[in-house]
Amino acid sequence: MKNSPFYANYIVSQPFTTSSFQIDGEGRKVVDLVLSNEFATDMQVSQMDLSILKLSAFDEVGKEHTITNFLHGTHVTLHSLSQGQSLRSRSLVSLRCGVYSKLRFYIKDADSFFTYSDASKETPAGFGYLDFEINNGLTITGAVSPIAVLRFDFVPFKSNTFVPRLANVLRSPKKLSGRLAGSFGH
Repeated sequence: MKNSPFYANYIVSQPFTTSSFQIDGEGRKVVDLVLSNEFATDMQVSQMDLSILKLSAFDEVGKEHTITNFLHGTHVTLHSLSQGQSLRSRSLVSLRCGVYSKLRFYIKDADSFFTYSDASKETPAGFGYLDFEINNGLTITGAVSPIAVLRFDFVPFKSNTFVPRLANVLRSPKKLSGRLAGSFGH
């Protein structure tokens, strides 16, 4: 029997396409959220490594509701939709019934950094928090599952940053010329 490799990142579930099939153990629908940040899109951010201190949600009126606090900060990597990775949260849907428009991540600047689409990294300075708009909003009802899937709409990495490096590695060595050419091994 031949073993064939399985690459899980090639099989990516797109948001909202499988939402009717996402249910928890009790048969309730899992909340699938796509979050976007205008600043991250403008700055071409493709990935965020954040040390989160607090997570909160804002309702339609603009009132802040604390979801959870992290005493010393929790390190989380936020990937773009194109990478196919998401976060799952059980505490998000502990919110009261209502309609919510955005999530706010309170962060520690020193332990966080942004990765841009050209693979360069930078530590954010002067950011106490980041706001993410919830696409299509979040409506909490009594029948919502205790699990939410968070997907982040960031700019995908540029493929041309990786391809030239790989091409240089795979490129055949140039012919040796000069006085010592061909003298090795004789």
